[in-house]
Amino acid sequence: MAIRGGGPAAAAAPVLLLLLGFLFLLRGVPSRAEDTVAAGQPLSGGQSLVSKRGKFRLGFFQPGATDNSTQRWYLGIWYNQISVHTTVWVANRVTPISDPESSQLSISSDRNMVILDHSSSRSTVVWSTNVTTGITSNSTVGVILDNGNLVLADASNTSAVLWQSFDHFGDTWLPGGKLGRNKLTGEVTRLVAWKGYNDPTPSLFALELDPRGSSQYLLNWNGSEQYWSSGNWTGTAFAAVPEMTSTGASPVSKYTFGYVDGANESYFVYDVTDESVVTRFQVDVTGQIQFLTWVAAGNEWVLFWSEPKRQCDVYSVCGPFGVCTDNALPSCTCPRGFREHDLAEWLQDDHTAGCARNTALQPCSAAAARDGQKKHSSRNDDRFYTMPNVRLPSNAQSTAAASAHDCELACLRNCSCTAFSYSVGGCSLWYGDLINLQDTTSSGTGGGSSISIRLAASEFSSNGNTKRLIIGLVVGGFVAVVTAIVLATTFIMRSRRIKSLRRVEGSLVAFTYRDLQLRADGTVDFFPSTAVSLLFDGDVSSAVDGQLGGNADVAQVERACKVACWCVQEDESLRPSMGTVVQVLEGLVDVNVPPIPRSLKLLADPSNYAVEFFSGLPST
Repeated sequence: MAIRGGGPAAAAAPVLLLLLGFLFLLRGVPSRAEDTVAAGQPLSGGQSLVSKRGKFRLGFFQPGATDNSTQRWYLGIWYNQISVHTTVWVANRVTPISDPESSQLSISSDRNMVILDHSSSRSTVVWSTNVTTGITSNSTVGVILDNGNLVLADASNTSAVLWQSFDHFGDTWLPGGKLGRNKLTGEVTRLVAWKGYNDPTPSLFALELDPRGSSQYLLNWNGSEQYWSSGNWTGTAFAAVPEMTSTGASPVSKYTFGYVDGANESYFVYDVTDESVVTRFQVDVTGQIQFLTWVAAGNEWVLFWSEPKRQCDVYSVCGPFGVCTDNALPSCTCPRGFREHDLAEWLQDDHTAGCARNTALQPCSAAAARDGQKKHSSRNDDRFYTMPNVRLPSNAQSTAAASAHDCELACLRNCSCTAFSYSVGGCSLWYGDLINLQDTTSSGTGGGSSISIRLAASEFSSNGNTKRLIIGLVVGGFVAVVTAIVLATTFIMRSRRIKSLRRVEGSLVAFTYRDLQLRADGTVDFFPSTAVSLLFDGDVSSAVDGQLGGNADVAQVERACKVACWCVQEDESLRPSMGTVVQVLEGLVDVNVPPIPRSLKLLADPSNYAVEFFSGLPST
C-alpha cells in the first residue's frame, strides 16, 4: 500500500535508511585494539601500540635524535610510564628505515609479522618474524604484552604463541624472559650490546649460557674471547655473583631467581615480587652486564650491580691499539703515533674500532729484515716508542733474548712484528694489532710493565733536532731554576725589611721603584693568575692581546683557558689526556670551568700577597 502525501513519517524514511546502511558498513570495518596489529590494520608513521595496562609501547623511533636529521628509524619497544625514554627491544637492528611514514608493521599473506618499506615503487620486507612452520590458523595477530614481550599468535586464541620477542633478545633482558639454550634445536638466546648509545646495531659484546653445557653464563667478545663468568649455579645463586643472595633489606629481596636444566632446554629466569618495581638486565655499550632499577623519586635508573667491575677487564673495549685507563674519562685513548680510527664513534662512546696509525710503517724489504741490527741507519727506519706502566696485551709470542737490545733486534728482523717487551729472562713479541693495552698508572693494579711499540721514523725528531732540543731544555731549565732562586731570595729579603719597619708604630714605610712593579692596590700583575681570574669572572676577552684589534675568537680563547687550567691541576687524575685536549680545542667536546689550581690561587687572591705601604697609623 502506497503512502500518500508528505507527512513526517514519509519524510524521515530516507534518513533512517541512510543511517541503517552506514551502521551496516561500520560492522564490516573491524576496530583494532590498542595493543594489537592485525591483517588489514597495519601500524605506521606516528602510530603506536600500548600494552593493556599501559606499561610498554611499540612504535617507530629514532634513538637519541632530537629531530629527523639522522634518517635512521627503528621499530622498537620502550617503557611507557617512565619519563626517560628507555628502549628494551628493537626489531630491525641491522636495517633501519629512512621514512616511517612510508613504512608499516603489518601481517603478511603468509601470516607472519613484517615491516614493509613502501618508499620505492616496490615494497620491501625490512624485517619478518619468519615463522615457516606451525602456523595452522587462517588469521594471526601481533600483540604487545604488559611484560614487554611482543608475540605473534593465533587471532582466535592469543595464548597460542607462534613467535615472541622474548626468544630474540636485544641488549635487554626483562623479568619473565628466559635466557638459555634449546637442547633439541641448539638455538641459544643471548643478549647483544648496542654498538653505540644511539646505534642499536649489534656490537661484539654478548652474554650467553655456556655452550659447553655448564650452568654458568659468559660474557664474550666476538663469540670467542671470554672475559667474565658468572660461575656455576649453586641452587640459590651463581657462584661468582654473591649479590644474588637475599638479605631481606637488600634490593634482591624483591626478585625471584631460578635456573632450570631440563631434558629439552636449560635457562635462567628472574621475576619481580612487586609489580611496581621496574627493572632490567642490560649488556651495556661498554661490554659490562648491568642490573638496573628505576627510582621514581630520583627520576633515574640506578645501577645495582655490574660485571666486570673494572671497565678495562672488558676484552678489546678500546679496540686495536687503544689504551684503557680505569677511573678515567674518557677511559680509552690512543698512544703516541696513533689517532682515533673513527672519531664520530668515539664521541658516542663506541671505541671498539680502536686507533689507527698517523703514519703507515715503511715497507720492509728482505734485506732490511736480514740486517735488523742496522736499525737507525736512515730516516726511513722504523723505531720504537716505549710505554711504561702498562698491562701487556694478549697473544704475545716468546723468544730467547739476552738483553732488551737483543729483544728489539728480534722484533726488527720480522716485518710483521708490532711491539716487544723485555723482562729479566724473557722477550715477548706481538704481531698485528695490539689488543687490551691498559695504563696501570692510576688503576691501583700495580706498576705494570713496559712495552715498545713500532712506529714510523717520521713520528720521531731527527738526531740533530733531538740533541738541540735536549740542550735547549737543559739550558732553559737551568736558567729557570737560577731565576727562581734569585726571585725567591729577593722576595724573602724584602719581606724581612718590611716586617722590621712595621715594628715602629706609625712609621712611614719607604719603597723603591722596584716596588712600583706592584700595583697601587697591592696586587701583582702576573698574567697566568690574571687569566684565571678573568676566566672565572666570565671576561676572557680581556685576556686577548690588544694588538689583535678585537678580531680574536672569544670561544676559542675560553676553550684554551679552560684546557690550560685543567692541565695544571695538582691532582694528576684530573688532567685530561692529549686526545681530549685536542677534541676540546677543536670544539668537539665541551668542558666545565675547572677548579683554580692552588699554585695560581695563591697568586690570584690579593689577600695572599698584598703589601701594606703604611702601617700603624695613629687614630684621629
